[in-house]
Amino acid sequence: MQNIHHKNKRLLVVDDEVTFRILMYEILTGASFLVDLAEDGKKAFQKIRNNSYNLIISDINMYGMDGKNLYYKTIKDFPKFKNRFLFLTGRPTDEIISFFKENSFDYLIKPFRILELLNKVTSVLNREEGVPANTRCEERFPWSVDCEIIDNQKPLIAKIEDASKNGARIRYSGDPFIPGSTIKINIINLNTQVSAKIIWSKPIDTKENQAGLRVAQPLQIPLHITQKKPV
Repeated sequence: MQNIHHKNKRLLVVDDEVTFRILMYEILTGASFLVDLAEDGKKAFQKIRNNSYNLIISDINMYGMDGKNLYYKTIKDFPKFKNRFLFLTGRPTDEIISFFKENSFDYLIKPFRILELLNKVTSVLNREEGVPANTRCEERFPWSVDCEIIDNQKPLIAKIEDASKNGARIRYSGDPFIPGSTIKINIINLNTQVSAKIIWSKPIDTKENQAGLRVAQPLQIPLHITQKKPV
């Protein structure tokens, strides 16, 4: 699912198949991205010269300038795009796959599922922007509710500030948690207890801290909460 913080990011899709370009345009604009299209590497490079893209999604096999040459020409003139490529291929030869892996490129093999595409796009954008892995990529809703945090020490009372299906942001008094550690969270008024992984933790003032959690099983957020405006 697309990260709501990636709405209005500008993407360039490069592919010599017109039907595929149109399909990609519909999928990505439907996910709130701004999308430009190019039918080959040469026309894509002209667009890159005149626009700032957050991600370039390019087929590797194209007539004229292919995806590989587009990449080399782009990073030669515009090094900032080095990690902003996502490659596609419908003919995954050993040579092509070796090219991807040797250069640590992100890639998808056609045909792929819509969710697979959106997850990969989100992953590349997150990494480019320095967003930690496992950051929640679904809509988050404001939800002020007390909870109890249980780890290896004495249980402490915290407050959920926002939640999504797979995670939550909490505020609490005490020492910062260690990212990667596992705790249990007991949502008091729902009588629900789930395991959660600490993704990040930071102080917000001299007395309180915030932490981002990834839960081991989906949270059952009340319906009236999910009807609020996402944060």
